[in-house]
Amino acid sequence: MANISQELVQFAKGNADFYVAFADYHNHKAAEDWHQNMGAYDKNVSLSEKSDKIRTAFFSEIEKMSGCKMDESNKDSYFANPVVRWSMMSIVNAAINVVLPGYVTSTFAPFVDFLLVGYADTLKLRVPPKTLYTVSLGNLAA
Repeated sequence: MANISQELVQFAKGNADFYVAFADYHNHKAAEDWHQNMGAYDKNVSLSEKSDKIRTAFFSEIEKMSGCKMDESNKDSYFANPVVRWSMMSIVNAAINVVLPGYVTSTFAPFVDFLLVGYADTLKLRVPPKTLYTVSLGNLAA
């Protein structure tokens, strides 16, 4: 299942169901369409059903965050509303943050050590020189 951070739970105001479902959908799509294992997913529900549910949940999440309801009569003004646009981009950003660790880990596994830290946290890394490749042969490169 998805690794949901405490910041995301706070962002979602305690209800992170959309983000868990999005991670499940992403992992399922990656397995079926891209033949990559990016994490666990529910095999009992088809990808097309998940797609419809994610689309509906995405717009519900936008309405919840922006406080603006969408119907057929206000579609143009709804998507032009700056609060709706901000909400939409915030939700997309949070959804990417849910699936990014699994994507980076599965794609670049032998080369990457992926760590998440909060804003203003201090991180100390020790990268030993010349352990992965030759940096320079100096004057011996003849």
